[in-house]
Amino acid sequence: MVESGGLAPSISHTQVSPFTDVTCKGPGCPFSQLPALPSQLDLCEQVFGLSASSVAQAVAQTNAYYGGQSPGATQVLFVNGDTDPWHVLSVTQTLGPSEPALLIPSASHCLDMAPERPSDSPSLRLGRQSIFQQLQTWLRQAKQSQLQRGV
Repeated sequence: MVESGGLAPSISHTQVSPFTDVTCKGPGCPFSQLPALPSQLDLCEQVFGLSASSVAQAVAQTNAYYGGQSPGATQVLFVNGDTDPWHVLSVTQTLGPSEPALLIPSASHCLDMAPERPSDSPSLRLGRQSIFQQLQTWLRQAKQSQLQRGV
């Protein structure tokens, strides 16, 4: 049974992204062994009456609007963990000096944003250090630009 409001996230995911939440594969994986996209598309069809082609069209429109894997942003650091099921929908390759990407090994969704803990993995510590260094670089560049313009 679906609780009140329980379908809202599913409707959103159905309409804007190829929702492929799979965190692991293989016989040792405790999660569903169903192919994520086909089973999610079947669910969208059964629950919301949305065909696979209408979902594909909505995904294409979303990617066109936001830029897909090439959003054309400036000073955006795309940070992902490789165990985060959402990383497959994100930019994971550096697009240029103004759009770097960082994929943190063995990190889950938004783990880099959590407070530091003694149990943090070395890769997470290194990832946070890389984020900090990138932000320092951009702030230093902004300050230099302001000084050059006399602001």
